[in-house]
Amino acid sequence: MPRFVSVVLSMLLIQAATARETVPTAHEDPSMLLFRATGVELASSEIALALAEMIFRKIYGDADFETERPLRLKDGGDRWIIDGSRSAEDHPASLQQVSIGAAHIEILKANCQVVKLSQKGYLRSPDRLQGGSIGR
Repeated sequence: MPRFVSVVLSMLLIQAATARETVPTAHEDPSMLLFRATGVELASSEIALALAEMIFRKIYGDADFETERPLRLKDGGDRWIIDGSRSAEDHPASLQQVSIGAAHIEILKANCQVVKLSQKGYLRSPDRLQGGSIGR
């Protein structure tokens, strides 16, 4: 009897998870179905902010990260969206070099997976510096 209950419970969990379009991906363990079927979110806003800080520091370095503070957090439904507050205008690069702007990361609430990581960059042109128009 216990085996029958286990099989039925497993089938119900799989059915509930697939009804919510939460089939595990190729790299994900099926145990995550239980969390998703019950609606449990592993990443709180605090966890997402801490994870974003660790990743930004590792990828961009401590000095660059300090220019991103404070981090801005938005609830994106199934994910946390975190943006740095660095402005390219506040940290200009020399002519014809990329001026680095705000970092951006998106972290899924269900399993803490990072689904997007980027940092804006802006190229300064001589025309913008001189205030002239193109083709003078």
